Amino acid sequence: MTLGPTDDDALRLAQDLVFAMSKPIQFEDRICSFGASVGLAYFDPAAGGSIETALTNADIALNAAKQDGRGLCRIFESKMREATLHHILMIQQIKAGITAHQFEPHYQP
Repeated sequence: MTLGPTDDDALRLAQDLVFAMSKPIQFEDRICSFGASVGLAYFDPAAGGSIETALTNADIALNAAKQDGRGLCRIFESKMREATLHHILMIQQIKAGITAHQFEPHYQP
């Protein structure tokens, strides 16, 4: 017997939220369209997890959902953190290279 929500329950709820947010609504004389993406992560204080780590993981999952096409839901996986850290490192290296004049920009019309 499973107690509490499962991955499927959380994902289903997130997908329902994304679907509900995608429906256009009428406001005064205009039709307004919205959208949402959702990143999910677990918080288990009994396992030594912190709320800060869970929020960071949810943000990483949210970015993955947006990168995959927006209007999607993603559950955090550790490989997402590795990809994010790699991306951040690459940005830092490029900025350092620009500062050190290691790049020569060329513009193509």
